[in-house]
Amino acid sequence: MAIITCGMIGQTLTAQLPPIQKAIDLPDLSSALIRKVIATSDDGIIAFVQHDSLRSVVKLDVNGDLAWSQRISSGAVDPHWDVRDMEPTTDGGAVLMREFWDGDWVDGSVYVVLTRLDAAGAIVWNKRYQLPGMNSLTTHLADLMTNGADEFFILTWATFFGGSDPHGVVKIDGSGAVLWCTHILSDVGPTFLSRLYPSQGGGCIFVDYPSGSLGYEKINVVLLDASGNLAWGRSVEMTNGNWTTWSGTTIQSSTGDVYVQGDQSSTGAPSLSYGFMFKIAPTGDLRWYKLYGSGSLPNSF
Repeated sequence: MAIITCGMIGQTLTAQLPPIQKAIDLPDLSSALIRKVIATSDDGIIAFVQHDSLRSVVKLDVNGDLAWSQRISSGAVDPHWDVRDMEPTTDGGAVLMREFWDGDWVDGSVYVVLTRLDAAGAIVWNKRYQLPGMNSLTTHLADLMTNGADEFFILTWATFFGGSDPHGVVKIDGSGAVLWCTHILSDVGPTFLSRLYPSQGGGCIFVDYPSGSLGYEKINVVLLDASGNLAWGRSVEMTNGNWTTWSGTTIQSSTGDVYVQGDQSSTGAPSLSYGFMFKIAPTGDLRWYKLYGSGSLPNSF
């Protein structure tokens, strides 16, 4: 086990009171909660804001002033749910991901709705997708990810009682057209910790933390190429199997190596917590797995 000894930064940080406080008036929103924020390519900010049943997307310019506001929901009669995720586009706009329910909870269908906004807040396109295997009772939207080239990946997962949890990965181009759709079969159990990350060449990295009897005891990592084909898949067991593992982040280096980082806590006595990281080679082989920290503090990476 590697133990890292850290020095302490002995500099006192000076607090500074912001010289200007701005109040931004939003149409029909006397007060609002900010639910999601992304940075845009033109140095602005796009935020999803909510007040009761009203939903809006707003853009702030580089000075923090309101550039535009776009209403996306006007109350309970609107069948669209909240924005589940947002990703920036190369022109300073964004793509929003929502759910759309057609019918009631039991007999209805659930769709993925993507809305493309340009830098001025105008709707470029608004498209609804019914992905394979999606229905109202079992399907959940997990993630929206962009590779920075106006290509977008949707991650869904569906729970089938007594069976497995297939994840759906869909790649969408800049016009909203579906390029491909594939399923990744996972283990039984909650999979809400699943995430997508960009990879080299227009593909994506799927990382899943399937649960076991004692917690999240392993991590599944799958690399899909730009066409949705499996490049490799690797399941990494977490130490002695008696650990609860929480996701951190995943990156791919310029040489194609994949690094997965997070933290984990033992489920038995004594209770220990470590930061972890492992490296997977471009061939899909596990190169190393290391724990960091003393084990005495949570999130000790």
